[in-house]
Amino acid sequence: MKITSIDNLKSFFGEKGPLKKMGQNFLIDEKAIEAIISAAEISSTESILEIGPGPGALTQKLAQKAKRVIAVEKDRKLTHILKRTIEREENVEVFNSDAFLFTPSSHFDSRYKIVSNLPFYCSIALIRNFLKAKKPPSVMVLIIQKEVASRITSKEKSNFLSVIIGAKADSEVVSDIPRSSFWPAPRVDASIIKITPHSRYSLNEDRFFSLVEAGFKHPRKQLKNNLSGFESHSKKEIVEALKKADLNPKIRPEKVFLEDWIRLLDLI
Repeated sequence: MKITSIDNLKSFFGEKGPLKKMGQNFLIDEKAIEAIISAAEISSTESILEIGPGPGALTQKLAQKAKRVIAVEKDRKLTHILKRTIEREENVEVFNSDAFLFTPSSHFDSRYKIVSNLPFYCSIALIRNFLKAKKPPSVMVLIIQKEVASRITSKEKSNFLSVIIGAKADSEVVSDIPRSSFWPAPRVDASIIKITPHSRYSLNEDRFFSLVEAGFKHPRKQLKNNLSGFESHSKKEIVEALKKADLNPKIRPEKVFLEDWIRLLDLI
């Protein structure tokens, strides 16, 4: 079954098409599918987790490369379609479940990779969820909104996403994907991003997240003003902490990078 055929997809979903509220934009471009497979560098001994597989165009290709594929699909109707698509693939397991409720440590004995075309509306939440998992993946190769991928990997200007993701992983944009590669076409272009988790820093993650969130609350304001009141600290205390961290109190958040935030966390 050629699942990347638009006619086949339309026959599955009828006049109404897929569910917009669940971010269902299915990959139909064979070149884009090959690009994400290539970026993942899958060996025949590896296990793969796919989130939001939809009707299974990417799943079929993953099954040909990996030893084992677990596909987690929230939509019950799509789960039935997916099972039909991969019925000949003995190394694929399909779970009708919310990805946020999926526990990798219960399903993988060894390291695994995540290779997915993620729903754009919840991509950041899913990335953070798996970076914080008891058993995180060795790498994530994902299709997400192009603008979000650019923010995560930004080196010239700091932003909330580049700092929060950078504290847990290295990331790079592999390639861009036009909106025409999906059905139905989303309103934005996409990118393939490669995220490799690391354990470089030992952080109080909740406190770090709160600090960075407060710092970027008003990106155009000076950092001393954004952080004033953080954990009940006075502006004077914030200024002193910034000076000890070798940061100008008048600096704006976009000039404060990951290492600066980590240093500041210990001083505030």
